[in-house]
Amino acid sequence: MARFSNQKSFALKLLVSSALLIVVLRSVDLQSIRSQLSGMQAGRLAALLVVHWLAQAMTAQRWRVVSGALGLKGSYADFVRMHFAGMFFSIGLPSLIGGDAIKAFWASRKFGRPLSDGIASVIQDRALGLSVLLSYGTAAAFLCPLKWHGMPLPLFYLILWAGAAALTVLVWRSERISRRWLRPGAASIAGRALRRLAEFHRALALLRLPPGAAAQVLLLSLCNSALVILIVQQVCIALRERPATLGIASVVPLADILMMLPVSLSGLGIRESAYVQLLPLLGITAESALAVALTSSALLILRNLAGLLFVSAIPAAFRGTPRNKTP
Repeated sequence: MARFSNQKSFALKLLVSSALLIVVLRSVDLQSIRSQLSGMQAGRLAALLVVHWLAQAMTAQRWRVVSGALGLKGSYADFVRMHFAGMFFSIGLPSLIGGDAIKAFWASRKFGRPLSDGIASVIQDRALGLSVLLSYGTAAAFLCPLKWHGMPLPLFYLILWAGAAALTVLVWRSERISRRWLRPGAASIAGRALRRLAEFHRALALLRLPPGAAAQVLLLSLCNSALVILIVQQVCIALRERPATLGIASVVPLADILMMLPVSLSGLGIRESAYVQLLPLLGITAESALAVALTSSALLILRNLAGLLFVSAIPAAFRGTPRNKTP
């Protein structure tokens, strides 16, 4: 039954990605896109691929610091292997966060911790990085006011921050909510979700970041998010478009948030749709926007394929049920 459910989920996400791509491709001049792609600056793109790997090396260190604060302590090499292997598996898994499940499982098995601790380390690491990226986007949106169909972009960022605040409150009150409203052993979807949130909350309660570690996490997040924005801008330049840095910074975080929705395969189709909608706000044609999206997707796939070098490092002993040790 679980296998059938997974196959059904994969098929639905493949359908969503395909449908979005078809809609986008029908809305642009494909000949113009082919011409732009054929004239790309290949050397710049090769350099951007190296920058992608550098950014992921920094992300692995940030995850290591956060995981250490939760009791999952290991070497930098350990976390590089786990992080890059997760990147590889994210190619065929839902949205951009599919590989995070691989990372959480491997980390919990390797360090003999509950799976909830592994999940907490991965989610907390991603949340820290995302909050910095959203901060960049929010500041840029207020400094470079843009409107999408008459709605100011800062409004979208305020909605995202409100949603993040609501989710944070739900996580921190999940145990109280589950004790008050759910019967013991309730098997409903809401019940399972609340129990998972409660486990996540208990794991986060262990988080202890000393000042030096917190400063390192902040610095790595600032650098990584800046590189995310820089890469998209440089892809535009490789296609002979020169959007303002503030403009790129105001739209890229919104596109990245949309790509995390678990409704497509690795964000495919969502990225293209988002770029075609948002980049024209910066004076970029829809055809150029789609070329940027396709190039960015290709770079991400090439980046993630590097994780294949680390897949063989997954020990066979870690493929069973996670051990449920307490701290």
